[in-house]
Amino acid sequence: MLTKITIPKNPLQAVEKGKWMPYLIIGLTVLNTGLLFRVGLSSKQAAQRELSNVFVQLPNNQTVEAKSVDKRHRETSHIQDFAHKWVSAAFSWSKGEGKTEGKIEYPAQFYDVSYAIDLSYRVGWMESIHKKV
Repeated sequence: MLTKITIPKNPLQAVEKGKWMPYLIIGLTVLNTGLLFRVGLSSKQAAQRELSNVFVQLPNNQTVEAKSVDKRHRETSHIQDFAHKWVSAAFSWSKGEGKTEGKIEYPAQFYDVSYAIDLSYRVGWMESIHKKV
């Protein structure tokens, strides 16, 4: 009677498990990058499109279609209100905890309002106000 003898496999000839794993990772990475690029392009195009319907909800919970205006348009009353609040905050130098920029400590309200100015003028303007006070 013959018995079957099994010869152990040589570990050097064994097929590695997961040999395809690097290809899978590279493929998924390329696919993900492509999808992110596509989403970025489509969102950029969507942002540049003109809105067809703009709806506004009024305080009485009624929704109406609004007229589209230029994105830089501001009502005169809003500009006057902003200017009034900004000037009153910017030129009120109150004592208390402030925020430091450079070696100068500015009042917190004054410091926060200064960001409404173009950054190229902001630092010089803040220093000139500090010198006056």
